[in-house]
Amino acid sequence: MPESWTGERLRDGGVTSASNESSVILYANLAEERRILLTGDAGPQALSWAAAYSRANGYPLQSFSFVQIPHHGSRRNVGPSVLNQLLGPIQPEGTTRFTAFVSAPKDDDTHPRKIVSTPSCDAAAR
Repeated sequence: MPESWTGERLRDGGVTSASNESSVILYANLAEERRILLTGDAGPQALSWAAAYSRANGYPLQSFSFVQIPHHGSRRNVGPSVLNQLLGPIQPEGTTRFTAFVSAPKDDDTHPRKIVSTPSCDAAAR
């Protein structure tokens, strides 16, 4: 089944290295409409911990204007559950809420994974 707006193939359960799960995650609140999330190489556990910490300390989740996709766009570093926690539920097709950025070498055939970065991907529409 190809990735589509209503048919998400990205799955939970990705496993990454201990160093990825200890990657720094940065949040910046520059202004009301200028909230930034930088994820480094964070894996799904680290992202879930960051979301829990944010909720416990009153940081606004799901209201970012700019988000860095973790670890060059690896499918093991994100999943639907953690994306829903951080970015919110899937929005109607055509909705734009934030800009997502992935850092990967131009000649890297495996990063970013299309399942993570394809514009029609549900993850891009959260």
